[in-house]
Amino acid sequence: SKIKIITNRDGEKLSNLLYMNDSHSKSGIEKGDRTILAFKIAQAMSYLHSRNIIHRNLNASNIYILKKLTSQKVLEIKPTIVGFRHSRVIPNENKKFMTCLNIDAKVPVSYFSAPELDDGEYNEKVDVFSFAGILYELLEGHPPFKDCLRQEVKDLLKKGERPILTKKVSKPLEKLIKDCWNQYPKERPSFDMIIKEMIEKKIIFE
Repeated sequence: SKIKIITNRDGEKLSNLLYMNDSHSKSGIEKGDRTILAFKIAQAMSYLHSRNIIHRNLNASNIYILKKLTSQKVLEIKPTIVGFRHSRVIPNENKKFMTCLNIDAKVPVSYFSAPELDDGEYNEKVDVFSFAGILYELLEGHPPFKDCLRQEVKDLLKKGERPILTKKVSKPLEKLIKDCWNQYPKERPSFDMIIKEMIEKKIIFE
């Protein structure tokens, strides 16, 4: 009568790795890793959406990072998306109105979530909005609006406010981030489009 979702949690949370003080740590995130992670996370989310599943709580704490040597002795970095407790299947009909995200105190819900998620009128583009938050963290090294409380962040996002990009960033990457956190879901790209754009425009983290 009960359904249990079991996911592989090998490795360490992306959030933990991003906030490590020791940048030389073997388990930390190297500069070149950020581009690879962003691309692989987009690939994973593209697959998830192709199966008509919305994650609804995509954040750095729900991504586990594993580094291991391949058979060619190359160190590979592999992200695994977990935390499907809040996920749901996109209905074939009546897509317009869906249940609001139920915030359970036992399970952390990302502060940086799409403004429309609380309204019950949303689609898979809520995950694209959250992806923008992950890109921001990979760039800045800390969560968006890190000094604000949950309700403050929600109010800022509802008003169309966004965190400031302070680190050196290429124009294509800056545009990608801003496109993904667009206030209007229809203006946000799909993950297929994100992958295509990253390849064609050679979008990388400096």
